[in-house]
Order: sequence, then structure tokens, then C-alpha cells
Amino acid sequence: MSDKTKTPLIIVTGPTASGKSSVGVELALKINGAVVSADSVQVYRGMDIGSAKISEEEMKGVKHFLISELEPDEPFNVSEFVTMAEAAISRITDAGMLPIVVGGTAFYIQALLKGVVFDESTGEDRGFRKDCEEFLDSPDEKKWEQIFGKYFTDIIGHADESLFRDMTIRKPVISDGLNDKRSGFQDFYAREASLYTFLKYIDPVYATSTHMNNNKRVIRALEYFKATGERFSDYNMREAGRESKYDFFYFVLEDDRTALYERINARVDKMISDGLEVEVRRLLSRGFDPGLKSMQSIGYKEMVDYINEECSIGSAVESIKQNTRHFAKRQMTWFRREKDVIPIDIREHGYDAGRIAEHICGEVCQMGTVPI
Repeated sequence: MSDKTKTPLIIVTGPTASGKSSVGVELALKINGAVVSADSVQVYRGMDIGSAKISEEEMKGVKHFLISELEPDEPFNVSEFVTMAEAAISRITDAGMLPIVVGGTAFYIQALLKGVVFDESTGEDRGFRKDCEEFLDSPDEKKWEQIFGKYFTDIIGHADESLFRDMTIRKPVISDGLNDKRSGFQDFYAREASLYTFLKYIDPVYATSTHMNNNKRVIRALEYFKATGERFSDYNMREAGRESKYDFFYFVLEDDRTALYERINARVDKMISDGLEVEVRRLLSRGFDPGLKSMQSIGYKEMVDYINEECSIGSAVESIKQNTRHFAKRQMTWFRREKDVIPIDIREHGYDAGRIAEHICGEVCQMGTVPI
């Protein structure tokens, strides 16, 4: 049942290249709505091609928020997204319009819907972050042994035996500070040193929703576990149980995986022909560091590697395609776990944004809550 005392909100999401932006525009035109972008890259100015940002022409006059509002070196995380999105939703409703959240950053959408409060300072350890960042800049076995012995023995000590149940290697016995290179984790990570791989063992659920190159989120999850003994995924699940202040409708666009992957590949090819390399070179010439969170996004990181002559253009393009497909897979995994979603098979509507928007209108009207 709907709670008419709450602010109505429609969400249109799905994996990358599923046509969310077009559907959001068509829906807004039908219901006198405005769009709030839930995309972690489209919020940045000058990052248009690589983020597949909607153009002014494609907006068809529909007002969009959180598009090109920040410089690439300005901070933007889930807490800032919630603050900015809530302000945008208030402006939209005050104007007598309906807010439509459109985007594929599922973690941001969950935080907005459930009013999740993120305390970025919980367990903060600047020394830990600095050591992890230095290891990522120059990974080697000796440095791994140092960081492992300094911090990760504590992480393992926090862990309940159940966390290690599905591991391919045993939980090590911590008796000599892990000085024995042949024991447990130390032997494994001497051969495959990776903070992300370690996160997969500590918190596989959170790792599934986090890209291996998103170093900030990887380090933060390990830092939080080190301090609290709680997996970040468990924290998120607990917070997600909060009641939403919105009367929301959560639509997820779905498609055949093969067809989706073909569109992803075609989209990447179009990015290249539209000038992704020129866009990235322009960002670098403006002084934006390749290590910035924004510049670590899919498409930008791989192109920087090519520009720095660390790989060929063919390898860079293939990496973009592969990483985008992996990202889409993680998105689909996340949406399948969400309880409140309303799936829409876009094949049943001929991949037509107008027909999909019409279907959404029918679903919302049938539930009898939002005045459209």
C-alpha cells in the first residue's frame, strides 16, 4: 500500500547500456517529471564521451540534475550524492513536478531510498590508508609482507571462522606474526598480492559490487572491517533495512545478456570514434591527475594507460569493453538481490523507450499512488 504522506519517487535503473537515459526522458515527458542522475561519473564536467552522458538534444527539454555539476577533482561519494539528490528532489517537487531517479550506480540509489547514514570516519586510520595506497602504487612481495604483518593479522583476528568457510586456503594460525612465508594467507598473497583479492575473501558480497580498480572503496571496506570486525556488506544490509521516506517505484530494465554485451561493445566502439582519446588528453592537459577517483572510471583509466604508452590502443579498447561487461554483470547481480524492484524485460517492448515509459506509467497508475 502507498503512503501518500511520503514524497513520490520513480527510479529507472538497470545495467549499463540498457537504455535508462532515454526511458527516463520519455517518462518525464509523459508525467511532467524531471530527472535526477544516479551516475558516479556523469556528475563531472568534461567527462562526457567516456560516461555516455546524455546530450542536451537527447534531454528533449527535460530538466536534469546531477549532470555536469562538479569538476573531476571535486569530491563525490555516496554521502554527497544523497545530499545533492535530496536537494534536487525537493526542488522538483516544490515545482509541482515528479522526480525520476535515473542511473546505474545501485549503491547510490539504495542509500537514497533508505536514508542510509554513512559515517566516513568510523574506523578511520590514515596510516592504514597511506600504506595501502603506497602498496598499490608499487606492489611487491616485500612491501606486501610488511603491510600484511602490520595490519592484516588484526583483520584476520577479527574474523569469525564462518568467514573462512568457503576459502580455498585455511585460516592461518597467528603465532609468529606470520613470519613463516609458507603459512596460510601469507604464502598465497606472496604469490598474488592484491587488496581486492583479500577483500574477496573477507567480504565477497561487497567485493562483488565493487570494481577491482576502485581502490578507495576497497581500502575503506578493509579499514572498516579492521576497526569494527564487521563486514561492510553486513553494515550496508542492516542500514538498507531502514524504512524509506519516499513512496517509491523501483523499475529495473532487463535484457538478454548476449544482446546487452553486444550493445556494450558497440557503445565502446562509438566512444572511440566520437573522440574518447581526445577527451582524456584534454582532461590530462587541464592538470587532472590520473589517480583521481573520477579518472579511475572505466574508459578513462584504460585510455590513460594507452596515452602513457603502457598498452596499445587495441588492448585499451578491449579492456574497456571487458571491464564494462564485468561492471554490467555486477549491476545485474546487485539488482537481483533487491527486494522492491519491478523488473521490465525491454525485449517485450521492442527496445523502444517510449513504449517502456508507457508501460511504467501503466504500472504506476495501477498501483494508484502517483498523480500522473
